Amino acid sequence: MRTNRQVAAFMIIGFAMIFIWLRVLPRISHQPRVMERLQRLDAKGIDASAMFYTELPCMDEILERRGVR
Repeated sequence: MRTNRQVAAFMIIGFAMIFIWLRVLPRISHQPRVMERLQRLDAKGIDASAMFYTELPCMDEILERRGVR
């Protein structure tokens, strides 16, 4: 059985996550530096919201330089 403290902690964490997702992250995305980065990615045809670095064409060269491949 859950205690009132556990329920309260769960709710606080949930509200904090919602606040960050709906208020903080959108504000960060409108910062000039972040907008510039998103525009560069978009110009290269990279969807920043679904980006996996290991799947980018340029990663092969980067990994070779670092000696991973």
